[in-house]
Amino acid sequence: MGRLLQLMLARQGYGARLAPNADLAWQLLQRERFGAVLLDLMLPGRDGVTLLRQIRGDAGLQELPVIVVSAAADRARQRLEASALQVLDWLPKPIDQERLHAALLQAREAEGPVRILHVEDDADVAEVVAARISFELPGAEVASVATLADARAHLREQAPDLVVLDLMLPDGNGLELLVELGQQRPPIPVVIFSALELGTQVRSNLIDALVKSRHGEVELVERLREMLPR
Repeated sequence: MGRLLQLMLARQGYGARLAPNADLAWQLLQRERFGAVLLDLMLPGRDGVTLLRQIRGDAGLQELPVIVVSAAADRARQRLEASALQVLDWLPKPIDQERLHAALLQAREAEGPVRILHVEDDADVAEVVAARISFELPGAEVASVATLADARAHLREQAPDLVVLDLMLPDGNGLELLVELGQQRPPIPVVIFSALELGTQVRSNLIDALVKSRHGEVELVERLREMLPR
């Protein structure tokens, strides 16, 4: 069923990661950022309700939309509807594709706009990037800051969905912030957009790098589109 659901999501334009049990699902949630969770309640080992309670008990995941997709969805809904587990929808099997699509659209609306933090001390570059993102990624919101101190202050108030990071900043090297972003749970994806080359040893599935002299704002926005969780 998991593979079939992945194919259904792909036809609707969504990427998906498959976790066969609660422990692997929790590991993925700690390592990566997702736009929603589709949760079967009947899992081997720990059940889906236990995982759902764990998600809602994590400060970084409390607002993550969860859609239950399970043969036991109706019974579980009756048992848990008075709780504070905040399930967006309860979909019984076999899955109604139209209802699944509607639930995913609702999840996107529930999460609000995509938030991008751009750390860049060149005001002209920041303005061009913000304009390009606004044009190419409708619904995305860009906050531009010029220093590491301002970036840290912004991160204390609100966690973005993705960070665009220059390495040459007035008050330090952007790599300092890169380390801090990697320690967030779940970690925040980062696209380095800088005149400096980034060593391959620090790249990962959550970090990409573009050199300004070889890549422009159009390619930057395409990388952002690929790395955003939704």
